[in-house]
Amino acid sequence: MALAKMDLNKLFESRVFLSRQDREDRRKALVPRLEAAGIRNVKWFPSIDQDSLNGDTRGFVSLAKRSCAVSKRLIIREACRCKQANLLFLEDDVIFDANFEAKVRALQLPDDWGMFYFGCQHVFPPQWVSAGVVRIQRALDMHAVGINRRYFLHIRKAMRGAGKWSRGNFHSDVLLSRLHSQIPTYAAFPNLAWQSYSYSDNIGRSLSHYDSKGTQIYNQHALLHLYPYVPEFVDAILLRAPKEVMDSLRDRGWHNGYWRDKQTGRDNGIHRLLASSLDNERLQRILCYFLRILQIEAERIGAIVTVWEDGASKDILQADGIKITEIKAKSVVEAESELKRLNSRLYDKVRSNGRPGT
Repeated sequence: MALAKMDLNKLFESRVFLSRQDREDRRKALVPRLEAAGIRNVKWFPSIDQDSLNGDTRGFVSLAKRSCAVSKRLIIREACRCKQANLLFLEDDVIFDANFEAKVRALQLPDDWGMFYFGCQHVFPPQWVSAGVVRIQRALDMHAVGINRRYFLHIRKAMRGAGKWSRGNFHSDVLLSRLHSQIPTYAAFPNLAWQSYSYSDNIGRSLSHYDSKGTQIYNQHALLHLYPYVPEFVDAILLRAPKEVMDSLRDRGWHNGYWRDKQTGRDNGIHRLLASSLDNERLQRILCYFLRILQIEAERIGAIVTVWEDGASKDILQADGIKITEIKAKSVVEAESELKRLNSRLYDKVRSNGRPGT
């Protein structure tokens, strides 16, 4: 497999970003970001109006999602019609790494590439190919994707959806991810482009799957093997406290995960594990894995690992390399006082990172 340096503006003859007609604000904000990233002559493709779809979702989760998929298919069709070499597809809320242009030029892209993600959310563990490049098993999001013309028709077909008036939960990026096992698909790692935190027209609320540095928030387990550092020791809190206490402590450096239930605030991964039928040996092994992921997340933000789950116990969480301090509290003041009494190291860690204390 040969590797070649990437010249983005030469490699992608067609460079297009998708944006709704009424989102001039996003287009104005995108222009300087494109210039700073060194991406030239990018054309705007107006999203298809969902009202033109006659109420037929064709298996997509909503008309907005189908409109997005149809627009992407039309962009690929136009690139194919014009016989352009390859396509760089961008969304109007894309954010680029501060050194995007230089880092992209340093990448070596395998010559068998079919798709290349400048940033994505990995669902299954990717594998290193060369410095800054991984082979994708399966990943989500399409804010910055390069497509080789050899696969234009294949990709257009994959995002077609279902038959007329079909119901379903299709998303264009999920449909595209099904091809990752068939088409040689690669990605920049760490991410060089990601989705900004902003209002999503497709789902009607603000969100981003990435932190401010472009690191994916969810499915961190898929990346654990890529980190140069995996913590051998985890010092964690098992908290017994009301929700309002946990909510306040989270702002004070007590980290109980990013993938939380919207209503309860509990970590979905740990909650589902504890509710599963796994035997204790396997359950404990997987929980140790999750706690190490939480440790990596917590260290990035100067926080401490906190397990806040009714079904959790010190016996099931504590293992080799895992220390658990159990704290029962009815208030923030009581929780922080107990932390200072039972684990002064974690208390000092929270205070030293600028978090308020008691």
